[in-house]
Amino acid sequence: MPSKAIQINDLELTRSSGNPFNFNGILSESILSGIDLDFKVSGERNVASIEEIFRCDTVEVYDPFIDRSYTAIIRLISSSFQAGRPERHYRGQVKELDRVPDFSRLELNGQEFVLFRYKGEVIEKDKISHHALLKLNEEEFKIVNKMINQDSTKMRRIGVDEEQIILRFGGGMYWSQHEENGQTYFKYIVKLFPLDLKPSKINLASERGKGVRSTLGSCREYHWEKGQSQTLGSELI
Repeated sequence: MPSKAIQINDLELTRSSGNPFNFNGILSESILSGIDLDFKVSGERNVASIEEIFRCDTVEVYDPFIDRSYTAIIRLISSSFQAGRPERHYRGQVKELDRVPDFSRLELNGQEFVLFRYKGEVIEKDKISHHALLKLNEEEFKIVNKMINQDSTKMRRIGVDEEQIILRFGGGMYWSQHEENGQTYFKYIVKLFPLDLKPSKINLASERGKGVRSTLGSCREYHWEKGQSQTLGSELI
């Protein structure tokens, strides 16, 4: 029989401490789950454990209402206590992480490219920005360089999208040249946004296709750690 307790990392809360809810995932295009939390604890050690949990960006949750485990975003809504009483009252929420299923190839205008990393981000209600790091040979590099000057492109995430999505390129797309086993290849960052997104939401600075050699020097450098992309100075693309 599955546990009746709500489990958040190593912390267990009684089932009565939470109320379940569902929501529509935009990135995953799936029905996702979450729990509204409302509970009291007492004792310094217990309070310290709760405070530590709420400082996490993401947590692992066992949800007894659906008998399923998932990675979730956690947030603290409020905490309160009364002088002279040992209890502390917490209200919070865990919400299943909305993310795109894993895939390894990206199609642009009918041409497939190898994908190093991808990050989708909800930027305005149901509007998604797409940030991809591609691995290209010399011929593919020339093809992508021509594409980025077009007003729009058709994108499909192989294994995720059944149909192509019409998008526009954003600015700040950088590339670097590398050598491996005597072969030249390129890493290329592309950013794609919905056509109807307001221009103020998109960086359309004309730095499209700015190149840097693999040494990179003082130019912007990109790092992809734990699925994130950033430039020098921890600026996320």
